[in-house]
Amino acid sequence: MSIRLSYVFAVILFLIAAVLRFASLNELPPGLSDAEIDDVRIAESVRSGRVEVFYDLDGVGREGLYQSALTGITAVVGSGAFGFRILSLFIGLIGLALVYAVGTRLCGPLAGIAAMGLLAVNLSAILLSRTVAREAVLMAWTAAIMLALARAFFIYGERRGGKSDSPAFLALGVLLGLGFYIHPLSLVLTMFAMTFIVYRVLTTRPFPRRALSFTWFTLVITIVLAMPYVLSTIQLPDLAGTTRLADDFPASLSRLIETLAAGINGFLFVGDLNPAHNMPGRPLFDLVSGVIMAVGLLTAAGRIRESGNTLLLLALLFLVPATLLAPASPNFLITSALLPPLAMLFGMGVSTIFYSLRGLGRAVSAVGLVALFGFNLVWAGDDLLVEWGTLPETQVSFNARLGALAHFLNQSGVETPALLCAEALQPAAPGALTDAHKLALMMHRADAPLRAADCNATFILINGGAPQYIVMVDPEGLAKLNPEFLPWLGYGQVIEGPGIPPNSIARIAPAEALANRIGAYTTTTPITFAPDEPAGNAVALPPLRLEGNLTFLGYDRRWADAQSPGDLLLVVTYWRVDGILPPDLAFFTHVQDDPGARPVAQRDGMVALPEMLEPRDVLIQASYVDLPFSLPTGDYSISVGAYESAAGRRLAAFIGDEASATRLYVGGFTILR
Repeated sequence: MSIRLSYVFAVILFLIAAVLRFASLNELPPGLSDAEIDDVRIAESVRSGRVEVFYDLDGVGREGLYQSALTGITAVVGSGAFGFRILSLFIGLIGLALVYAVGTRLCGPLAGIAAMGLLAVNLSAILLSRTVAREAVLMAWTAAIMLALARAFFIYGERRGGKSDSPAFLALGVLLGLGFYIHPLSLVLTMFAMTFIVYRVLTTRPFPRRALSFTWFTLVITIVLAMPYVLSTIQLPDLAGTTRLADDFPASLSRLIETLAAGINGFLFVGDLNPAHNMPGRPLFDLVSGVIMAVGLLTAAGRIRESGNTLLLLALLFLVPATLLAPASPNFLITSALLPPLAMLFGMGVSTIFYSLRGLGRAVSAVGLVALFGFNLVWAGDDLLVEWGTLPETQVSFNARLGALAHFLNQSGVETPALLCAEALQPAAPGALTDAHKLALMMHRADAPLRAADCNATFILINGGAPQYIVMVDPEGLAKLNPEFLPWLGYGQVIEGPGIPPNSIARIAPAEALANRIGAYTTTTPITFAPDEPAGNAVALPPLRLEGNLTFLGYDRRWADAQSPGDLLLVVTYWRVDGILPPDLAFFTHVQDDPGARPVAQRDGMVALPEMLEPRDVLIQASYVDLPFSLPTGDYSISVGAYESAAGRRLAAFIGDEASATRLYVGGFTILR
């Protein structure tokens, strides 16, 4: 096969690979996995100016160069699932081109095309290009290092001698130096590169003086670029890549053999079971491709004196143990570093079989190769576009429900604000994320107009009742909405459709109804004050301005005049945001038998995120107060207000320009036993 013809085939394969990687990128994967969210959070840390060599993820270090590049890309294309994945996608396509280039250089044009074709339709490589993970760089990075070594040390198929390529030495030094900031496998790849360099220097007689000078230049660049990594490793050994590599190594001989066997088995029989990396159980390659790789391995071993084959075999020697002994082997994320040399073995096997045949045999082998490519294309396409995304384990792994909600909001226009209703608004552990935060990360815009509240207790009418979405983050959907808030859904409709979780999204526009209700409160909801406060026995009507950029708008009198011990007392209050709120804002509802005494019953708190609220947002707070069974017969009053929970300081209400009261009395009831 001529070089020109191989270029034509390479372009065709590249286009096929691009289609497989771009197809349904917004929906496949259906969301972001927790591991991807970790990388996204590191990218957001970089965006905020926090740049580190190792980022601490619950005591486990992680390098940050990939995430830094992710920050730059998303600054241009936007965030969200698509924006976060576009970097991995382009790196994956570049990796294919590099595999073709190095395969052609080491083994000839036919081998280069075969290697590229194998990875173009390989499901693991396709999923890698759709994954927000630093491992998405490993395939391209390995191929780039192999290509730089081949060009720097004048390896080109059967041709001997030649001139060294000075830019290749520069590229090799940069690749090795920056690799330390991508993944711990940089240590293994650096040892591989240095071993090959020593081999070439010792076996090439005479070794060109110019090439030797460039080799020292490469080492200097690598050392200079790696120096911050080395210093950070000394300062933070627990987070360093060397520690992680050592910790991941099997602790016993039996465990080592078991892990290695599982990794090898994953090539052709039972693959990675993690749906985030693979169609669970699908092998890395088909059996026929595995046989062809074995032919290529035998060919390379038989011609080991050729530098190209030495380079390929050394890559396998270093990478096979490092990748197959990874935790939870077979782990196709880590194995991605091994894809280029394996693909080159396949290419070498194809080339060996093809050129060992004559006449009709070559034609049959060519047809067989095309059929094998077609089989893998259909197999990968069906698993990717039909099976993988619909698997329950894939849906769980990628937080598919949150992804579907975020996709709807992204598609429906970011100008309409949305209230995210979720029971858990605070993370269960330091450094963790709630579902509401995960959904926000999947949005295309970091500044998307979102609010978050536990809609079983707090409801938010955004921007004074302007059109908004109600998004139920929890799987129960609108069934989790407090019945007191359900009437507001009457000013809109529940949205259903393909890809939308059922009974989970509503669009409402209650501005007129809200204005009418607040207007009525100005005449129907009187407010009194405690005698010991400056307002004394005054009677006021809402709205009442409070400290902390908050205004009390009124209340619904839902309680009966007569109550019994053990009853559940409901008090619904309305509040307006006028500016930046205290970050620890909370509301209280107290029941008192004497304004000067401690409450006999109370309900405190606010289940919304104050930092997400904007001016003109209206908070509806439904407070349920348990009346103790021990309450004696008598009259009781109800007071409400707001306070800063950290300091315990109540926010004062103003009458005119005077701070007049910290407790607003909204009525009372009588206990009858």
